[in-house]
Amino acid sequence: KHNEDFLEYEDTLGLYIVCDGMGGHHAGDIASKMAAKGLKQLLSKDRQLAKLVESKIGPSERKEVVEILTKAIIKVNQKIYQYSLEQGSETGKNAGMGTTLVMALKAPNGVFIAHVGDSRAYLIRAKKVQQLTEDHSFVNDLLRSGQISAQEAVNHPHKNVITRAMGISEGVCPDVLFYEVMEKDMIILCSDGLHGYFSKNDFLRFRQNSSIENISREMTDFALKAGGS
Repeated sequence: KHNEDFLEYEDTLGLYIVCDGMGGHHAGDIASKMAAKGLKQLLSKDRQLAKLVESKIGPSERKEVVEILTKAIIKVNQKIYQYSLEQGSETGKNAGMGTTLVMALKAPNGVFIAHVGDSRAYLIRAKKVQQLTEDHSFVNDLLRSGQISAQEAVNHPHKNVITRAMGISEGVCPDVLFYEVMEKDMIILCSDGLHGYFSKNDFLRFRQNSSIENISREMTDFALKAGGS
């Protein structure tokens, strides 16, 4: 009944965006929509970005694309934050709203992945699954520092607490990285509404048994039937 996830894409540029909102009543819906639509609008109009990803990406071009993506995320973050302040002071409804972000931008020899929060990007290559993003979350910080085990992380009472998000403060620090890809690789972008119900074996099973046209719907149905909280 209430869905705070939002997606946008621009096939001509090879841009794909998934956001997962959070906040008070309807605030998460607004934040995720503002982030996804705002980034699509900014990046799809950037002629320099389109030119850079037309041909094979070298080190200098990678650096330039990373800067463009980072600046766009920072700019959209400021818009969401300002909107939250203005709306919060008037009605109190949308104060503190925010959203996660995971975004992919294709290039001839690879893909740029940008993310903030705990929405994720996965690479499926042959029979291996690699998580490309690292959650900006309280539990992941505990896991990396060795304070808890991977099994403890799964059932941790604060596993939904994220340490970075768009819109919750004036500044944001996205992770933006470039990965080389091979023919038949698959990139999956998803919120925790999906990856919270999937093991790596589940991802492989769907990759092997589903067509590219059907896999998103089939994976979503699986997550919903598994609990869909």
